[in-house]
Amino acid sequence: MRRGRPPRTSYGYLAPPGARVRGWTCVNPECGVSDDHPPRSWPHPCRKCGRPVDPSFAEPWRHQEVIYEYRHRAAADPDPYRRELAEAQARVWAYKDACLRDDRTGMAEAWRAWRAGVVSGWPAQQMVGLAAMYADFSPAADLVPVLLALDAEVQLVGSLGTRSPPLDRFLLDRGRTDRRIDEVLTAVRFAKPPAASASCFLKAGRRKAMEISVVCVAAHLVCSAGPQGFDKVRIAIGAAASRTFRATAAETVVAEGGSFADAGRLAAEAAAPIDDVRASARYRRLLVGALVERALAQCRARLP
Repeated sequence: MRRGRPPRTSYGYLAPPGARVRGWTCVNPECGVSDDHPPRSWPHPCRKCGRPVDPSFAEPWRHQEVIYEYRHRAAADPDPYRRELAEAQARVWAYKDACLRDDRTGMAEAWRAWRAGVVSGWPAQQMVGLAAMYADFSPAADLVPVLLALDAEVQLVGSLGTRSPPLDRFLLDRGRTDRRIDEVLTAVRFAKPPAASASCFLKAGRRKAMEISVVCVAAHLVCSAGPQGFDKVRIAIGAAASRTFRATAAETVVAEGGSFADAGRLAAEAAAPIDDVRASARYRRLLVGALVERALAQCRARLP
């Protein structure tokens, strides 16, 4: 056992001599045990799983500690949602750090980085944000369901020429697309919707702005010439599976004149959500059903 200076944390932070420890946290993410009382010696085992624990520090050392943690999680966390959250937290930290140092230039740079990093949080960043979103391949990206509902296609340029696969075929799985290693995504295109159509995007998050989706839904309806149903129905869902997907069974029900409630139920059955720090899989399924029904109702209300 070693007394005195705390060890280097699992995410790489080594506190200076004299730093005050305020507690510890288990390094095992499946365990999650922590304590607000520092141990008497190091290394210290977790009382639940027996693995080593990381020291946690009081301010001002805590401020320096957390950026190591954010960068580590942004680079190494297997969960894409937690990676995305850590990247956002690191941008907030950079702004706070510049404020503490009264560095106006640093504050401006941190603010620009924050705006560029949030995909759909600022209209002026849409084009840059779109490319960044596809580079990240996040199933929770806000714009992907909208583009999927509009039957968008992507333009890829490579050594063999240019091709334009549909977005639905381009997205394969979490972190995987149909892009070849020598190709660059240069454009995303969709046809102008007809006048007799309406679209809706709904998002559930833990706050109203600058937030990763817990679930997001996009719907697109095109009026039918007949008395019932629609000529075209698209329902796309994000953050409820390993990739953004279309709820095709729900689309068929609505196109044939079925109820929006049945469409919501079928969409929830098609979802394959995960449990994570932001929501349970069960809650996400409930959100899918509710948001799909609500989005379709709003589309119908907007139709001419």
